[in-house]
Parts: sequence; structure tokens; C-alpha cells
Amino acid sequence: MVREISAFPISHDQLNVAGVSEVRRSISMLPGSPICLNPGAIAADICTHLNPLPIKGVIWLAGLPYIGDVLPIVATPLVLSFIPGITAPESPAHALQSRIEFCKTLVAPERLSSVPFAELSSWVGAASFLLPQQGALALGRKQDPVRLKEEGAKGLPLCIIHGKADLQITGANVVEEMEPHFKDCEVNLLDGIGHSPFWEAPGAVADIILKFVARVNHHEVGKTQVVFLAERTDIGAV
Repeated sequence: MVREISAFPISHDQLNVAGVSEVRRSISMLPGSPICLNPGAIAADICTHLNPLPIKGVIWLAGLPYIGDVLPIVATPLVLSFIPGITAPESPAHALQSRIEFCKTLVAPERLSSVPFAELSSWVGAASFLLPQQGALALGRKQDPVRLKEEGAKGLPLCIIHGKADLQITGANVVEEMEPHFKDCEVNLLDGIGHSPFWEAPGAVADIILKFVARVNHHEVGKTQVVFLAERTDIGAV
């Protein structure tokens, strides 16, 4: 079976378990789930620690490029204000309220009222399992973006999919910071879409992804096979 696009863990053991050892080079698709912190930043880890590079392209869905000096440039003041409650809360109530408010910013403001209560509650419930020390690690560890940028300059394709109504990460700032480092950078800024484009506009996002994968693999869209190796496959639709 040919796997054209994969979302996979980054350790060699996990890659082997996931079956990526069967793939010559795959495409790293990094959407995570609505409450996954910084899945897009994994691309920097892959480039830094895996050689030869096992990916053929990168897709960022409202992604933070890497953890480091770029964070205050691309993150909104609103989402930055949640960090103390996520990493060092003053009380359990502060921790919970920060996670609730964080989850409310996962979609465009005008879409929040259309999110089913059970769905929103599941996001908050999942976020409540994030311990402060885990949040501090996810947001505070330093990554080296040097090889990511080097591979971009060599031609590693990057597809940026970002909502213009994102309350957490400013897509235009991501483009401004990262596009100069990628010879092949495809930018898709979606009107009226927030931080979860794959949830808010699954059809449009799927179309963008399939066309990008087909282009990178020199295949027709109809012949592109999509295989998810990540844990979550139930990206919801509204």
C-alpha cells in the first residue's frame, strides 16, 4: 500500500510501529485535534532529529511554525493571556477557566454559538487533562528551526492553511515569518475561519490538502490516497 500523506509520531520506534518504515517519503500533515498544543511545531523536530528527512512536504493547519522567538510574533495577545492559567495556574478554578476560555477561541467568533455543547464540552474535558508542567513543556521548550528553514530553502514544499478569523495565531504573520524561508510555499488564508479550519471548513480544507499532496507527488487528485496514522481521525464537520 502506498501512503501518500501521513500524520505520524516522530521517534524512530513510533515510526516503525506506525508503518512509516514502508514509506519512501511521506507528507507530514499536522492538524492535531482542536485541543492539541502545537502540533505544527513537530515539523521542526522532524527536520532537526531525523536524517535522512522522512517527509516530502509539510502542511500546517493553523500551525505554530516552531516554539521559540516566533511565538510572540504570530500568537495573539488573547491566547498569550491564557498561558499563565495553563502553565502555572493560581488555583484549580483558574486552571479550568483558562482552559474553557482557550477552547472558546478554537473557532471563529461567529461560529462559536453553532458548536454543539457536547462537542465544546469534549474539548474542555480533554484540555483539563493537560497538567501545568505538560503545558509549560509544550509552550516553553526551545526548538531549533535552522534545518527546517534550510530544507525549505532547498525546496521542501510547505502548505499553510489558516483562517483569517483565527483568535489564537495570526496567519498573515506566520506567512510573513516563514514564506521567505521556503522556496515552495503555498498559502491558503480562509475567510471567516478560525483556529480549527479542518473542523470549521472540512470540505475546503480536504480539497486544498488533496491538491497539494497530488502536486507534490505528481499525481492526479482522484488517485491520491490519504492515510492517517495519527490518533484522531474523527475531524468533525459543522
